[in-house]
Amino acid sequence: MHDSSHGRRGRTVEAMSVDGNTIKIKVAFHGACNIRARFVQVAREMGLLPIDLYLPNLMAEDRTERTILDNDAWNPPKQDLRIMPSGWFPGATGWTRLWREFWQIGVRETSWKFWEPLKPCSSARSYLQVECVTWCYDDIGDLETRLTIRVEALPVWNAIVKSWGCNQKWVARHKEVSEKLARHLFEFIKAHPQPPQCQTLRENRRLKDSLLVPQAPPVPRAAQGLVSTVR
Repeated sequence: MHDSSHGRRGRTVEAMSVDGNTIKIKVAFHGACNIRARFVQVAREMGLLPIDLYLPNLMAEDRTERTILDNDAWNPPKQDLRIMPSGWFPGATGWTRLWREFWQIGVRETSWKFWEPLKPCSSARSYLQVECVTWCYDDIGDLETRLTIRVEALPVWNAIVKSWGCNQKWVARHKEVSEKLARHLFEFIKAHPQPPQCQTLRENRRLKDSLLVPQAPPVPRAAQGLVSTVR
């Protein structure tokens, strides 16, 4: 599955793709919105609950860096290998927010007692890992977001076939929920377009940068004639 509408010169760039158990969302040049708060709200409505408190090896994170980080903000490469996000330009200033969450489909001790609080399911052996990076460009006033939702499956020993595998039933359930969640967040971000003046500012910046590119000097007429007669 792949949805996209690409633009140039500061127009919105949108893409959502599914590759196996991983869903990726990219929206460049959008307006301000609290994606993490929306994610938590919708995840709870879908019957998910955070499990990092129950599994100490999973560490949720939420931090902001006062700079425009590399395109791979979670694993920044060396300076000479950096690839910057779509909205970056030389001299761009701003900040980068990175957050990571771990959620699982919750269960109740008694299925029909809907008033009971949800609890983690130890037998599920699967969960969602959500990673989001948002870049804010101070000079322009718009933002860019990349969000990844991945279904992680822990190994389960199958005594019948005597091999390791995963709980396919719960993996499938988490994959179904992840696609609904991703689709909702994709539409939520797109519903917050960049302010109208941002596109103008980006166009002006593009023109300014193009004027700064050194142009090759014209070839003198004498040299042109010389070049044309040489064989």
